[in-house]
Amino acid sequence: MWFITPIGKNNVIGDCTLWHIDSESECAELGYELNRSYWDKGIASEAASAVIQFGFNSMLLNRIEACPFSENRPSTRLLDRLGFTLEGNLRQRIMFMGKYFDQLYYGLLKEEWKVNGTSQLSGK
Repeated sequence: MWFITPIGKNNVIGDCTLWHIDSESECAELGYELNRSYWDKGIASEAASAVIQFGFNSMLLNRIEACPFSENRPSTRLLDRLGFTLEGNLRQRIMFMGKYFDQLYYGLLKEEWKVNGTSQLSGK
């Protein structure tokens, strides 16, 4: 897990991680969260891009997945910008605060990342 801090500051405003690591299949899940007051500044894109690069280049992953709630539009827009492909919708998969939510399933392959370069921040 990496903590996200503003440039030149020591306060933590979020985190980004690779977890559910399956070394046999060379696959991991991307997770992230960012303090809402820092949204729409490119910070999550920058952090996630760096973690994805680390996953493919240093951890030698072949696939990175992400599984946001379907209602989480900021997260799905981020994944779209990073080049992830929506692969499925798991209906009413997660119970959160007494309500069922659909969970989306996104994937990004190493070969897709290489084709599009090291930075996906230009968007799709």
